[in-house]
Amino acid sequence: MQSRSLPATTSASNPSPDGRRVSRAIHPGQQRPNRPRFHRLLEVSPPSQSSLVDPSVKIAHDRVTLSHRILSPPAFRAMATTSPVSARQAEFQTQGYLVVRQFLTPADFAELQQELHRYITQVVPTLPEGDAFYHDRSRPETLKQMSRIENDLFFARFIQHSAWTNLASELLGEPATCQGTEWFNKPPATDHPTPPHQDNYYFCLQPPQVITMWLALDAVDAENGCLRYIPGSHREGLRPHGRTKTLGFSQGISDYSDADRAREVAILAQPNDLLIHHGNTIHRADPNTSTTRHRRSFALVFRGASARRDDVAFRRYLDSSSAQQESLGVKNAAVAMQR
Repeated sequence: MQSRSLPATTSASNPSPDGRRVSRAIHPGQQRPNRPRFHRLLEVSPPSQSSLVDPSVKIAHDRVTLSHRILSPPAFRAMATTSPVSARQAEFQTQGYLVVRQFLTPADFAELQQELHRYITQVVPTLPEGDAFYHDRSRPETLKQMSRIENDLFFARFIQHSAWTNLASELLGEPATCQGTEWFNKPPATDHPTPPHQDNYYFCLQPPQVITMWLALDAVDAENGCLRYIPGSHREGLRPHGRTKTLGFSQGISDYSDADRAREVAILAQPNDLLIHHGNTIHRADPNTSTTRHRRSFALVFRGASARRDDVAFRRYLDSSSAQQESLGVKNAAVAMQR
């Protein structure tokens, strides 16, 4: 899994489900998109060095070697049909996160980029402040987070595709449904760290049968703020959280220490690599210190059928989050959090 109140629809950074149905309404000024094409998952070569969301930004697609095992989609299909507990489900249960390289086909990934560009240019200008956060609102290029994207017809369909739901159900070991989606960005040279946190502190689900899927849209490394996970932390319960000064991530672990930092694993990724983490997995990210590169991602939250929300804890989170947003200058934050 920023103040993360995920939309009401609902290993290795934060959102909040409340079980309402997905709205199929189209925002004012929005063009009705074509139905997404969706192609069969394949293992593919790295995408081209172009960014359809921001054509002016050239992305470095240098190959990286990850410090943990990564399984390709074809391997997933084989294992899912031969074992009650697949190899990557077992790894996810142990580590609390998993990486699947080149998750979408090139055509689906390009279509996602195009639709995000449409949404940013046509829909975002019509949204309330609580649905689109900027590092500096006077500079549109510093857009850093969008919430409730599934209110758009294209994305309402896109996130329901079986490519997402089958993987989520496999990792959780039970049927899972998408509770919402967000878009994250760390614009170049912005002092915007992601505080250490656990997504389920925002979601308030018991049992914590919830995962976040984080699809890289840019090359991600230490310079532009890669995700950092603490392996196995999802089995250690929720840590104390307190209010932060980071717009979009209202709560952070209040007793995070050097011992925690020593356990971190930095996750490097290429565009179209999918990072998945458990709702209780501790993660964070440094600021983007690059002067030219963005660090964008498309995230979905999936909730297992057995998970139930603690309404008292969730109300406490909403109150704290809306107060934090309003203290940082977001207008009508409390209203936005309820949608």
